[in-house]
Amino acid sequence: MCVAALVFVVNKASAQVQNPGFELAGTTANGATNWNTLAATGGTLAKVTRTNDTPHAGSFDMYFESAGGAGAPNTDLRSDPIAVTFGTSYSFSFWAKNPLKLGGANPQWDIFWLDAANNPVGAPVFQSFSSVGSVYTLVTNAVTLTPPSALAVKATVGWIQAVGAGSGDHWVTQIDDVSFTAVPEPSTVALVGVGLVGAFLGLRKRKS
Repeated sequence: MCVAALVFVVNKASAQVQNPGFELAGTTANGATNWNTLAATGGTLAKVTRTNDTPHAGSFDMYFESAGGAGAPNTDLRSDPIAVTFGTSYSFSFWAKNPLKLGGANPQWDIFWLDAANNPVGAPVFQSFSSVGSVYTLVTNAVTLTPPSALAVKATVGWIQAVGAGSGDHWVTQIDDVSFTAVPEPSTVALVGVGLVGAFLGLRKRKS
């Protein structure tokens, strides 16, 4: 018996970070559209800016620089909200390097879960990546990232760089090529029309 099969493959849609390589200029304080500076204060230097200083790929990257003294400096950058789905896990990655590491600092990436009105839902996720060196390194989430409740319909991704208050504390962190995507589910396969050819041939045989 001949068998005909029609196969449909359905893949899960992925979340998207807007302007993931900081290539698009904007009017925000950091100079990149779709990215928002929440803090760049303290110390003798604290800045977050889009720059063309040795990007990982493309023409631009995001540059954090903090120097201590007169109160510990703090820089904080976050993306525009990204739509997420409760019950779905997400993968976060970016390329980072620290070309300058003097004294103490703790650069961290963060995920904030938000409701429809952009209010925080549950606890944010913070992870340090201070171990990267002077060349770009791929940083990925070491913990599972899942919206904490059905109220969490959005997320922001971002980074903070907290540097010590010592006069010699001075760090630079560069970020590029950001990704925040749904973890793919196994493809759904549907078989349609199995046995139709054989049934048709059998019908013709009975009529002859």
